[in-house]
Amino acid sequence: MAKKKKSGGGGESKSKSQKPRRTTPKPPVKLYKFYKVDYDSGKIERMHPTCPRCRGNFFAVHQDRKSCGDCGYTEFVAAK
Repeated sequence: MAKKKKSGGGGESKSKSQKPRRTTPKPPVKLYKFYKVDYDSGKIERMHPTCPRCRGNFFAVHQDRKSCGDCGYTEFVAAK
């Protein structure tokens, strides 16, 4: 019996040049940018606005808009 040739992209694969791996570890997230802590009363306050759709994710604050990185919801800031 003759073997059937499989369809779809046979042949040699070409190797792509890979990007060099990062040698230094990423810096940790600086929590003082996202939260304001009142040590006297023991309360924690969020500094960035949160997404109304996701309920809990922070908005990324840009110059002309605020956007959620999780769902893509965007609010545009009115020009001054």
